[in-house]
Formats: sequence, structure tokens, C-alpha cells
Amino acid sequence: MATIINPKFSTGAVNAGEERLLKFLEVNLPDGYYIIPNAEFANVNPRGGVQYLEYDCLVVAPHAIFNIENKDWGGQLEGNDNVWYLNDSERANPLKTVRFKTSVLASKLKAKNLQWRTAWIESIVTLSNPRQNKFGFDRDSDCYRATYTLGEELIDFITSPERVGKQANAIQTFAREIADYLSGESLHRTQKERTEVIGLRIEEVLEKGDDFTEYLCVPEDFPERRYKVREYILNTAGKSPAEQETHSNQIKNAYRAMMQMPTSPYIIKPEFRLSDDRLRFYEKNDYLDENRLSSELSRRTFTQFDAIKIVLDIAHGLKIAHENPIYHRAVCPENIYLLTDNAALSGFGRSWFAKHIDLNYTMGPITLDMANPYQPAELFQDDVSSATDVYSLGVIFYQLMVGKVPFANFTDLARLGGKLPDNLLPSHINSALPKSSVSQAAFLG
Repeated sequence: MATIINPKFSTGAVNAGEERLLKFLEVNLPDGYYIIPNAEFANVNPRGGVQYLEYDCLVVAPHAIFNIENKDWGGQLEGNDNVWYLNDSERANPLKTVRFKTSVLASKLKAKNLQWRTAWIESIVTLSNPRQNKFGFDRDSDCYRATYTLGEELIDFITSPERVGKQANAIQTFAREIADYLSGESLHRTQKERTEVIGLRIEEVLEKGDDFTEYLCVPEDFPERRYKVREYILNTAGKSPAEQETHSNQIKNAYRAMMQMPTSPYIIKPEFRLSDDRLRFYEKNDYLDENRLSSELSRRTFTQFDAIKIVLDIAHGLKIAHENPIYHRAVCPENIYLLTDNAALSGFGRSWFAKHIDLNYTMGPITLDMANPYQPAELFQDDVSSATDVYSLGVIFYQLMVGKVPFANFTDLARLGGKLPDNLLPSHINSALPKSSVSQAAFLG
């Protein structure tokens, strides 16, 4: 039987779903396995802000550590590596959250003891509701392989060193030390759990990033209306006044871009506001995640008419931005929403415009490990022009027409000589497409 080590300020599981998970692991894992429930650690992000990250369950095994994010979701669950749905309502992919927490945990262990850097930390999601299953997941996806119900498959994964590529006793000599350290380092939550933000009731924490927390919120008197509120911390420790100003400018980048553009049905404009103490900055949108193009691409195919309409609508939005001139720099299906009458562009947080020079700041280059099919090479040299957004829109047009992207990233296109060969042209993959206009429109050379 495994050993449960409660953090010094914790009373154990915080809900029935976590209680089921802990009891299942305690009974089914063997001796020498340590379970730390409901831990919380502080993380100082690169910009000097402090986050408090909650860890549902940590298992320290003789060969590795398992960071478990538990969901007690009932109802129909579907998902792939891009998006999850619970009863047809979109949910953030919890694997992204748990992997971020894992990276923070790895840094904390390495800073405490260099020997502990060899400890492998595996990120997994558990579904503790007894009526839940994985039938709705894409079987070829990471989310299917890293998600478990409470059964033999979960125990087999945690107790099999070869499943994570480690020796059977890789960290056995200091496993208990790590468990004691993690339980002892867990923080005492002195503040009351947050229930509201900017006058809206918090329903769920959607995402935590290096410098923001994003909430799903509803008004108290109109719960059918849903909003997504992103809260940024403006005051960060250890920064000079100049660094603080740059940090604030970067957070307010989308706001500054929006202020320079007229209202248009093809551009989604959030509501922005400062807290009364001017220490926090908020971005508020209608909750439209189910209407993202990325979500729709995973659920349906588009007719040629629909695809052309979407591309033209986004082109209208980009035309307005470029005339100001503002370059979006992140045109992709995640930042396109299909509204009732048209498609609209959002996500101007990484956009570039002339004030970047006046205010002596930039959003910075994108690193290669972030590369996706929609980003041209110049973004990785911190360069930009209107052609950058046109390139991205071309890849989206291709994807709408044939059902997949033409390449993984700009380096793949470079290996193809900078243009698509005949066998990758849309009309070659989809014989229903005309061989002239569509091929030219989707041609990325």
C-alpha cells in the first residue's frame, strides 16, 4: 500500500473526485510509493510576477514522479490534442496546464538539490468520475495516451518504469526525501479562494500563463451569459522603472492596437480595464471558444463557398489592421472566430505597430520550439510586414480547402524549395477543386 503524505497546511483531498483518486492510488500502488495530495507552490515567472500553482496529486515512485491533474467530469467527454468538449461545451485541454506545472516543479527540484535533476516527472490527467471513459478521444492523440480513468491501466502505467523510459530504481535512494520536501514546501493558502473578478462570478480557471490568469465568468443576475476574463499583474517584483514600463506596455499591446482601429464586424474588440489600484489589467471577451475556427476544423469540413467566405472576411479584417498600420503576427485558427454572419479576427496581443518604436519595446521574436504551420520565417528574426499575415492566411485557406496543413512549419517549406510541389497543391489532394484559382490562392511560394 502506498503512503499518503499530506502537506503541512493541507487537509487532504478538496472534493469527492480527488478523494476517489487518492483512495484508489493508496490501495492499489505498492509500498515505496508516496502520494502528496493538494499541494501548492509559488512560482516566480520570468517577468517577476508570482503565481500560486495547485497540484491535485503528486506520486513519487522509485523510478519517477507523476504529476496528476484530476478531473471529476461527468457527461459526454470528447477531445484531441487541440480541444476538449464536455457535453459539447469547449474546455481547455488540461494537459497543457499540467505540463506547465511540471516544468515549474522540475525547476524547483533542481534548484533544491542537483542530484534531484535526474528525477523524471511525467504529466498525466485522471478522470475520477466512475461514469467517465475515454471513448470520445482521438486514439492517436497525446491526450488519449496521457489520460486515464481509475483502473488497472493507470496503475500499470505508474508502476512500469519502462513506460517512462527509466530504470526500476532510478530515484529510489532519494524518493522519500523528495516526497518530504514537496509536502513541506507546500504553501499555506492564507487568502480566501477567489470567487469573482471585475464584478463577475468565476466559474472556472481556464488557463494560467507566465503573466496572466484566465477565467470563465458569468454575471450574477444573468448566468446564461458567459465571459472570458484574462487578468494580468502589472506590478512585478525586482524590476527597474524602465523594465516595469516595458512589461506594462507588452501587457497592454492588444489594447493599444485596438485603439488605433475603427470598429469592424471582422475584428473582435475586447473590453479592457484597469483595477482601481492600477495594479491589474483586465481583458474581457464574450466566451466564444466553441466558435473558434480551430474547434470547427476538428468537427467538420467546409464547403468551397464557406472556406472562401471565411478567408475573405479575415482578409477584410487584416486590411483594416494593415491600413493603420498594424501587423497581427499570429493569424491562425485559434484566433479566428465563426460568428453568426461572418468570421472575425482576434488575438492582437503579439501585433506590431509604429508605437513599438516610440515606446521602445517590441513583443520579441518567436522561438523555434514554438513554430507552427502558420508562421513565416521572418517572425523568428523579429521581422514583420503585411506579407507575414498574408502568408498565415494562405496556410489557413489551404487547410480549409483540403482538410490539413501543407507542412509542419516554415523549415519544412524551406526544404521544399520555398514553394509547394505539384503533389501538395490543393487540386492534387482534393480533385473537386479547380486547378487554377484555388491552387494559386493557396500557393505559398
